[in-house]
Amino acid sequence: LGPPDRVGVNSPLRTQLFDTDLTVRWEDGVIRVDYSDTLKAVAHVQVKHGWIWVCLGEPYRDVIDLPDWNQAGRVLTHPGSFGVGASALRCVENFLDMGHFPFVHTDYLGQEPNTEVVPYKVRHDEVTDELIASDCQFWQPLAAANSTGGLDIRYEYRVLHPHIAMLKKTSAIDTSQYDYIVLALQPCTEVSCVGHTWLWYLDDVSM
Repeated sequence: LGPPDRVGVNSPLRTQLFDTDLTVRWEDGVIRVDYSDTLKAVAHVQVKHGWIWVCLGEPYRDVIDLPDWNQAGRVLTHPGSFGVGASALRCVENFLDMGHFPFVHTDYLGQEPNTEVVPYKVRHDEVTDELIASDCQFWQPLAAANSTGGLDIRYEYRVLHPHIAMLKKTSAIDTSQYDYIVLALQPCTEVSCVGHTWLWYLDDVSM
């Protein structure tokens, strides 16, 4: 459900998950999530990696792990949460599509005439149950705010959950390491969702 700072101390957050109305509030310094119609508490709620995680049923796995979480010299940011008039699955599909970079993120993540998506590998990790696209590469004129010029950026995409995708991309600070971007989709209804973004970047000021 996004970061806890979206929830005001005296102003509960009203939201939806799988057509279920929820109310998120602070209670005695702890995040509490209630079913809005009954005010009964949702049983499975966690705050981890700076986000609120909710399971309306019985969890079959723990909250996802994120790489290099404790690495010094990284800065965590939540660029925002935004409503989308599309299914959560469709938004994950769009997140995985490099072909739109030059046309949608012009002069940042892509630029004509460099529009080719070169072949890459896709596999299923049977241990983590993740889909992984590796050996992805795309030329970008301004891959990050701290970039000083165009770079051939290496990508690896991971679908951590049907509604959660992560990419790691070459860091402009240290090209031997990666920055991470996570998009977690909160399915509100079958045709609407909220996208929550999370960036975990190397930062030369903090290193």
